[in-house]
Amino acid sequence: MENGNEEVGLAFSGVLLAGGRSTRMGRDKARLAHPRSGLPMVEHQVELLRAAGCAECFLAVRAETDYPEIGAEITRLFDDGASGPLGAIAVGLARAREARVMVLAVDMPGVTAEWVCGLVARATPECGVVVRGAAGCEPLCTVYPAMAAGAFAKALTAGRLSLQPLVAAGVAEGWLREVSAPEDEAVLANWNAPKDLG
Repeated sequence: MENGNEEVGLAFSGVLLAGGRSTRMGRDKARLAHPRSGLPMVEHQVELLRAAGCAECFLAVRAETDYPEIGAEITRLFDDGASGPLGAIAVGLARAREARVMVLAVDMPGVTAEWVCGLVARATPECGVVVRGAAGCEPLCTVYPAMAAGAFAKALTAGRLSLQPLVAAGVAEGWLREVSAPEDEAVLANWNAPKDLG
């Protein structure tokens, strides 16, 4: 993949979420082959983020399920699963060097580097963007501002682990804004169960 993010000032950090247990799928979704590249999903998504111009990438994984083929230069965020995606995002935001942080779930095969570039371009250092689809906002494919680390840490400390209320609060407080386009529906589709691979 070629770097699609040529514009100056759009550097971003990336957090790839691959810590789920894939219970409904019955096998590790991160190791499923991507339909276009044929690479394991975890490897494809890392390469996608790099192609979009990601300056640093964090990989959220369970301690017992690492992906050594990704390379040592990708920083691991090991998770016991107790805090879910919110916990991984909280750590990623706190450690990010860039003001914009693209969070991407490993099981979203429709995402492209070009689409990520477009989403990052719509964010600012003070206000990220969350995509609203037919099922509501998608917090696992969102550009968050690193400055939201405090809001995530507060929710984590309080045990409020659901992302949807935090996203709604971000929109209300102005550090997130909703965007939508008809083509986003296919991009936001994810693999949860074997029937989704069809």
